[in-house]
Amino acid sequence: MAQNVPASVAAEPRPANRRSAQLPPITVHSRRKVPRPPRRVTAEKPSPTIAPANSGPPVEQTTAGPVSGYRALTSTSATRTDTPIERIPQAVAVIPRAVIDDQHPLTQNEALRNISGVAGMPTNSDVGFAYKVRGFPAERYIDGLPNFGDGGDNQSLVNTERIEVLKGPAGLLYQGGIGPVGGTINSVSKLPTPNRFTEAGVTTGSYGLWSPWVDLNQPLNAAGTALFRFTGDFERSRDYVDVIERQRYSLNPTFRFDNRDGTVVTIQGRFTSRTFTDYNGLPGAGTVDRSSFSIRDNLYPADPNVPNSKTTTNGVTARLDREFNDVWSMNAAARVNQLNLFERGQFLAPATPVSGSSFSLLNFNYLIDATELSSNVNLVGKSTIGPIKNTLLFGADFDSVADHDRAFASFAGLVDLANPAFPSYSAPNAALFNANNKYQNSGLTAQLQSTVWDRLHVLAGMRLAHVYIHGTDAVAATDFVTDAWKPLPRVGAVFDVLPGVSVFADYSQGFRGVPFFNSTTPPKPEESEQTEAGLKLVLPSGFTSTLAFFDITRRNVVTLLPGSPLLARQVGEQRSQGFDLDLTWQPLRGLSILGSYAHINAYVIQDQFVPAGNAIERVPKDSGRLWVNYKIQQGPLRDVAIGAGLYAASPQASSLDNTYFTPGFVTYDGKIAYETERWSVGLFGKNLADQRYFMPFPASNGMIAPAEPRTVYLMAKAKY
Repeated sequence: MAQNVPASVAAEPRPANRRSAQLPPITVHSRRKVPRPPRRVTAEKPSPTIAPANSGPPVEQTTAGPVSGYRALTSTSATRTDTPIERIPQAVAVIPRAVIDDQHPLTQNEALRNISGVAGMPTNSDVGFAYKVRGFPAERYIDGLPNFGDGGDNQSLVNTERIEVLKGPAGLLYQGGIGPVGGTINSVSKLPTPNRFTEAGVTTGSYGLWSPWVDLNQPLNAAGTALFRFTGDFERSRDYVDVIERQRYSLNPTFRFDNRDGTVVTIQGRFTSRTFTDYNGLPGAGTVDRSSFSIRDNLYPADPNVPNSKTTTNGVTARLDREFNDVWSMNAAARVNQLNLFERGQFLAPATPVSGSSFSLLNFNYLIDATELSSNVNLVGKSTIGPIKNTLLFGADFDSVADHDRAFASFAGLVDLANPAFPSYSAPNAALFNANNKYQNSGLTAQLQSTVWDRLHVLAGMRLAHVYIHGTDAVAATDFVTDAWKPLPRVGAVFDVLPGVSVFADYSQGFRGVPFFNSTTPPKPEESEQTEAGLKLVLPSGFTSTLAFFDITRRNVVTLLPGSPLLARQVGEQRSQGFDLDLTWQPLRGLSILGSYAHINAYVIQDQFVPAGNAIERVPKDSGRLWVNYKIQQGPLRDVAIGAGLYAASPQASSLDNTYFTPGFVTYDGKIAYETERWSVGLFGKNLADQRYFMPFPASNGMIAPAEPRTVYLMAKAKY
């Protein structure tokens, strides 16, 4: 629940011992009869990079930090301390709840289109771990902790307060799970507040969409020291591809206990499930290349009676935030998570025709059982020495995944996709692999943030990173161990040239274990490094932006063997260069504008199977987003909100061999709504021009998928 706070207070970085690495700011009350005097936050000289109070909407304090409309003032994800974004020497982009509420995206992937350089997935993709940032794989964390495999209901936004995207390798602070290379996507959850409220709504529309949801916030005692919040949603829908049906739910209970003497304990539950008709995309031949034959865009390329697949993710997170005194504080978080997947279907292998328009079709079953235990502990100290303000962080983290993967396949028959008649699905019994893998990522981190004369903001850190993998495969009779250590530096600086105008530069490295590696030799940890420089603006007109130029190199890259969706070799080196821009402009009350643009040249430097210079798959060279929202402030149409936007992307390679490229496209979306504090109703449209286009499909080698055509849905909600 948002509440107004003075802009001068929200603009200043909060003392580190008031803010945990994953928790929102907490108000600490002393048990003494005489209250502890407040810190002199307003007495300090304001940062020249923070805009004055009249530069946009009023500043509101949310459970994830202060925001001003579409602009987030701080980010905890980037440094694990609550730091103003303009003082962080890195490109950081944030999607606050205000953007999600105005646009009403149906999925995490759709919301992430607002951020430059983020490549998502088709809505009918079954996996959630295939995001890319700046051309390279990105990991989706939840509340600062890893989320191996991103299974279960990985698309729900009902419990999302904001999404923070850190661009480039962030090995200093983020290494667990699969491990980020191009960036880190951190979904920050809603937390309880002292104000009692209930909000409920429903979304319904095209393709049988039906999705009710609820957000219940309830203090458990009169003193407000025990709080509870529950969010949950359910969705049932068909798909624009024939046959496909989906059903999902997400349930998120959260308890928070504050002893009013510097200690806060938060316990979060996450229980999610997704049942779906398995879909593995279409080949490039017959879709983007129709020179010889054509395949119907909405064709379901398998037996329509294939049994449903299902994935669940259930977990519990415990967090402790402890303030020792005015200098030192600590925070700790631990999560246990269980991922299960039982996928059943048919897929084309290889993705090229056997002859004419005939393809080989395989039955398959794929099962995953994975248990993840992750933890993170940070000790934070804050000091002032003359004109220098310092925040020192010592951290330790550990992430362990026990993963049991099994895959079975059998030949189903040949099928002519130009005139299809599919053989019946039958459960296969020929094992492709039966692997037990143990992934461990751990590290010790030291990080120093210093502000000199309120104009120069320096960050320097070092991590001693450890990667351990023990992999066995009963089918291939393999057993290997990877055990590696590496120091990872991170350095950067921001200089305030003028009030509201800053330049920055930084250098960082990444180090991650290679997951899902099916080979006879132990994989080396994948390495990456980024050099970045740019400009940050926070102007009195309500205009904020970050422009960054970047260069990322990725080594020890795993490449699938040509024509194989499973077998891999670790032979590659890749590079991504370009620039990206994220901006918000809120010049008038009720008017909010969001824009982004990225130019990315991501290509192969070295690879055993494909030529150097080939474009990296699923990366548009140019892409961008524009969204404008206006809520009428007075007159007979007061509280009517109108929004319109577009998203554009250039052609994308469907695989590293660059045989097929999906064409570029532009889509338009819009809304009209009536919004009051107590209730609202809105009509939303996606891809209003009904642009028919394809996107590379992430789960198969070289496959593509039709993107969502025109869809319209109605949303209604009430709050009391």
